[in-house]
Parts: sequence; C-alpha cells; structure tokens
Amino acid sequence: GHFSQEGRELDLNQRVYDFIHEIAREVRTEEGTFSAKQMMERFLFPSDLQSVPIGRLSGGERRRVAIAGVLAMDTDVLVLDEPAAGLDPKGREEILGRIRAWQRAKNKTVILISHSMEDMARYADELVVLKDSRLLMHEKTSAVFQKPDVIESAGLTLPQITRILNRLSHLGIPGG
Repeated sequence: GHFSQEGRELDLNQRVYDFIHEIAREVRTEEGTFSAKQMMERFLFPSDLQSVPIGRLSGGERRRVAIAGVLAMDTDVLVLDEPAAGLDPKGREEILGRIRAWQRAKNKTVILISHSMEDMARYADELVVLKDSRLLMHEKTSAVFQKPDVIESAGLTLPQITRILNRLSHLGIPGG
C-alpha cells in the first residue's frame, strides 16, 4: 500500500463510508474483524461524519480518509510519504498514533517517510537516514539520535528533548 504526501485523488462527492466500503467491507486484525463502519470510527469518523461527502471535510479529515483507505487494503508493506504533513500537532498525533496501532495490531511493515525527527523519535523502531540518495545510517531509533552530527549533516533537526539532554550532558549535568 502507498500514500503520498500529495494524498490520493478523492471523489469529493463520494460519502466517507462509501469510499472505505468500496475498498474493504471488512478488515481483519489480530483483535478481530472490523466492518468499514468500525474502521471509520477507529479513524475518528463518528456516524454523523461517515455520511458526509468527502468534499465537505477539512484537509486533515480528507487525509485521514485516504490513510484509512490504504490501511483497509490490508497490504503486507505500507509506504507512507509524509502522512502527517500540514496537520496541526493534535492531527499529527491522531494520524500517526492510528498508523502505529494498526501496525502493531497487524504486525505489518510500515515505511514512514518524514523530515520530522520529533515524529520519528515517537513512532519509529528503526531509522534510515539518507542524504542525496546516499545511506548515512540504518539503526534503531535510539542509536540514531545518539549521533547528532549525522542527523544534522543530513539537514535534519534533532528532537527537542534530545537537544536538551545533549546540552545538559555538555554542561556536565548528570542524566543529560
């Protein structure tokens, strides 16, 4: 399955429920089988929003519909290119948290492409750091953030908590 940061072309006249229902009437997980309606509720679409035409949704809601549609395809590998781009902090947390919960429940591989190291620190088990199509690093997330020079050389910014802990360590403060 694939989701690009531009999002999927959605039929703005189609209802949210119909979009998901066309992809999958049921989604099976280790937790059980979910109907398209239940899948929508898991992606924060209560009953009253499920019957709304996609064109009446906000940008973040449209993004959630498109991602829910990709997840409903139940692929073994899911590639998501900036799925939380342009969302407010709450929207980012909702989308990425739902993707993470799906990944854990289904035990599937999710390749998440992002420039947000804050998001990667929170949701990724492993990181691949690239610069100009060259592999700089592929390690567990915690190991990657212990090499700030590599992260910064790739044009990325360390998560705020990592920067604070590094600064404390340089000042000789224990625990930093």
